[in-house]
Amino acid sequence: MRKKEIGSPSSAATPAGRDAATCSRATLSLRMLIPTGRENAIHLETLSSFLGCSPSAVKRAIKSARMNGAPIMSSAAGYWKAATDAEIREFVEAMRGQAFSRLMVARRMRGDGEAEKL
Repeated sequence: MRKKEIGSPSSAATPAGRDAATCSRATLSLRMLIPTGRENAIHLETLSSFLGCSPSAVKRAIKSARMNGAPIMSSAAGYWKAATDAEIREFVEAMRGQAFSRLMVARRMRGDGEAEKL
């Protein structure tokens, strides 16, 4: 599938700019494309193809939607909208664990002994 190019060349002079312009307009479609329920998860590559955006642009759009409160879950199975509050809680706890783990690694790499005090 060929990438969509939305907007004038002057507003999107670089390939990255064209991708950003395309995907910023595709964010509404993103919410409609992502199915509800883990069993219906859609892969990043499929979303990228449907939207005509790079995978990294789709990830940025998903992050933006999440920051605005959209209950978009993810795993190795793909992306889906939460079907239950319990699913959201489970995802939030998993994200907290990942964030804490990354913080610990960063502190160790930096040589900060504070990591052991957490």
